[in-house]
Amino acid sequence: MGILEWVQDGYGFAIVQAAQMGLPSVDSLLRAAEADLAEKDPTLWARLLNWVASEGFYEVGSLARAKDLYQKALTLAEKQDSTLAIRVLLNLANLYSRQALYPQAMELLFRARELSEQKGDSALLPMVLNAIGEVYFAQDEWRKAAESFNKAADFAYLAEDPAFPFRIATNLAAVQAKLGNPEAARNLFQESLLLAAEMEDWEAATNACLNLARLEIEQGRRDSALTALQRAEKYAQKIRDPFPLANILLMRGELLEGAGRFPQAVAAYEQARTLLESLEAYSELAQVYEQLIRLYGRLGQYQKAYLLIFPLIEAIKRTSNEENVRSLTRMELEYLHQKEKDAQERQIEAEKLRAEKARQVTWVIIVSAGIVLGAAGVVLLVLYRANRREREINAQLAERNRLIESQKQLLEEKNEALERAKRDIEESILYARRIQLAILPDLKPFQERFPDAFVLYLPRDVVSGDFYYYYPLSDHESLLAVADCTGHGVPGAFMSMIGSTLLNRLAQEEGPKDPAFLLQRLDEELRATLHQALSQDQVKDGMDIGLCYLDERRGQLHFAGARRPLFAFTPEGEFIELKGSRRSIGGDVLQQQIPFEGYTLPLQAGLSFYLFSDGLVDQFGWERVPGKPPRRTKFLARRLRELLERVRSLSAAEQKAIIEEVIYEWRADIEQLDDICIVGVRYGG
Repeated sequence: MGILEWVQDGYGFAIVQAAQMGLPSVDSLLRAAEADLAEKDPTLWARLLNWVASEGFYEVGSLARAKDLYQKALTLAEKQDSTLAIRVLLNLANLYSRQALYPQAMELLFRARELSEQKGDSALLPMVLNAIGEVYFAQDEWRKAAESFNKAADFAYLAEDPAFPFRIATNLAAVQAKLGNPEAARNLFQESLLLAAEMEDWEAATNACLNLARLEIEQGRRDSALTALQRAEKYAQKIRDPFPLANILLMRGELLEGAGRFPQAVAAYEQARTLLESLEAYSELAQVYEQLIRLYGRLGQYQKAYLLIFPLIEAIKRTSNEENVRSLTRMELEYLHQKEKDAQERQIEAEKLRAEKARQVTWVIIVSAGIVLGAAGVVLLVLYRANRREREINAQLAERNRLIESQKQLLEEKNEALERAKRDIEESILYARRIQLAILPDLKPFQERFPDAFVLYLPRDVVSGDFYYYYPLSDHESLLAVADCTGHGVPGAFMSMIGSTLLNRLAQEEGPKDPAFLLQRLDEELRATLHQALSQDQVKDGMDIGLCYLDERRGQLHFAGARRPLFAFTPEGEFIELKGSRRSIGGDVLQQQIPFEGYTLPLQAGLSFYLFSDGLVDQFGWERVPGKPPRRTKFLARRLRELLERVRSLSAAEQKAIIEEVIYEWRADIEQLDDICIVGVRYGG
């Protein structure tokens, strides 16, 4: 070993130890090492950077620092040492995979694969193929992952890493589990675990236990899963990387949740969340956020659940299968195309060399044979060239057909992956709809109390930001409301869940109260829920609502609204509009200065009244006037009043059917712009 190698080793051990201990001397040591090595031997400097990035920063979760050093090492290695460049590309791709940046990881791995194949490096090629399989596996591309893992397994015992055979065995087992072969997967996991423990490769042993625990959870064998998880925790204590510990906590949370121990499950998920956020592991973070939102909702801690929606959306964007599959497919096609192009160029060069040799031989024959054989030589040369040209054309056609078939297969697999991602999203939204419908009040008590009443509920998306509310306070008293929450779709639905829950609590705590007072209390409770962790200028979420307190014993209808009115018709047909206060529930803090105003109407037989969101009045449609072309305009409150006045004397079922028909005729080919909710009651006394 030369002097510079000794210098490299000395700096390497010192910098790695300082980085692992978090000492401030890391930067000064790196600068000193750069001064001593960078100009004298750039390859040694690149190796030192790769070493420090891997063992000093990546293993303790300092991914940003590790990434910076890997990139510096790669720039040098690509100029100096292709074998080192392959190792750095592998390390940097693993870092991107942990951050769920799969297209960037695959781009680096294809570069590493190309370098390995060019060098004929059988020690690094299986490790590259294994890493490519892991990226496919993370994107639910099981068959492509299996193909890469099997190719890597063919060279497993030639790999540079002596622990590689049981690492690839673990990955093959994981694929078998996903492809529906649990017993084969279990046997491979156990075999891999034994080999890893025997060689004291604690990271591989931890991963084998985690995969085994995941398999047991999916098979419903929770006791076996807990045993595997305990072994994983024992092995994880022997390595510095916090990522396996985060996965252990994530699975422990699943087991606790399955056992109904929700507070303990939340604690485990929160510990996992802290570690994963520091590691920027977005794929696992998306799982943690989703689990915590569901558990906080189940425990009634809606504010905490609400605050996790936006990190969840960001994590889902980072791990979107649809976009990543599209990028991976494009890169794979580009790689295959370039590989075939290089092979064709090499073939053309070889053909040129052979042609040149053939021409030289032909010339010698022609000169030796003389003029008598000249004509025959010319004929032979023409035939040779024609035959060679025909072979080239046939070869090009065969290669083109093979490429077309390969691209067709890749496109079919891509379409299958996109269809699967679409089904997953649709199933998640339908599940959210089932949750929302379960939260909405049961209409049976409402229709028993008011037989001549209807609810028209038309979400713009699968789930809705509008909701209707009915709560019987006693045999003669009840609350009735229609609310329009900020937004529509999933965010609006979540806000509607909070609003409905708060109304239930106020109805139970406050009892029969003036609606204006209840709206004030609802505003206070919503602000307390949403603003506890955020400043007032950050939160603009809220709802508009019309709320009625129906006192049948005294024959009174009490109403108050937050930007929503009540339309009513007396038994004689007189129209009455009770306007809502110019203030929302929640929303802008300046609106708190405006009080909620209450109204009272006689609740007498034959009175018809209606509560509604702004979805219909703001809906664009086509105004048709005889003799004029259709004009695109809003429905507006005026048309709604005229429509209700026309149908008020009909039965509730007929009113609902006519209103719905008018909505569809009005908007025709214009899409629905917002959620629509209308509640109508004709009081029978």
